[in-house]
Amino acid sequence: MVIPIVHRKAPDAAIQSYDFVDIMNGTGQVLLYAGVCRKYNDAGSYVDTYVLSNTTWYGDTTRYDWGSSSKANWTSIGDVKTFEVIINRQIILQGYAIVNVSLYSSDANVNIRPRVTIAKYSNGVETTIGYEDGNVAANNYTTSAIRINCTTTPFTRFKPGDILRLKIDVMEKSTVSTGDTIHFAVDPMGRTGTWSASYPTTLKFLLPVRIDN
Repeated sequence: MVIPIVHRKAPDAAIQSYDFVDIMNGTGQVLLYAGVCRKYNDAGSYVDTYVLSNTTWYGDTTRYDWGSSSKANWTSIGDVKTFEVIINRQIILQGYAIVNVSLYSSDANVNIRPRVTIAKYSNGVETTIGYEDGNVAANNYTTSAIRINCTTTPFTRFKPGDILRLKIDVMEKSTVSTGDTIHFAVDPMGRTGTWSASYPTTLKFLLPVRIDN
């Protein structure tokens, strides 16, 4: 019996479905932005929702600030930001993701760096796809271009309703305990405010998707 070969996407449709196409390895790159939506209640308190979107918008906050505590070894500050998007069609991840993350340490005794994790959440279970650490900041700004391998065995498949997660965990190694010395920028529109204009505040996430699913 002859098994027919079905081309699931015409070339033009494939190109239109992605922000960039890598014709060398047959993957499409989807550009996502991380941002924050803040919901207030009548008492004035709020809850933040961490969003991934392929469009830009003015987030309800452009940065997060924390104090440092003396840590001899690299340790999470304990406030992981998990950005999410619900997948509405089947996709397969293949290739390397690239994530831009900007941090600022305002004390030479406080070393910080981002740990970035890509994960899938489906049927109540979170599965880590890959993670890497970024550049170290100590009394300076830094923007990391973090490359994460998303090719797993077997391939990671998303079905409609599954959730893609991008987790940013700021790691610290310091010799002092002091307030307001660790800073993380996250604004889809790239507003800087008091942030250095030389370092972007936009958190970009290039997701590699196999074109022939």
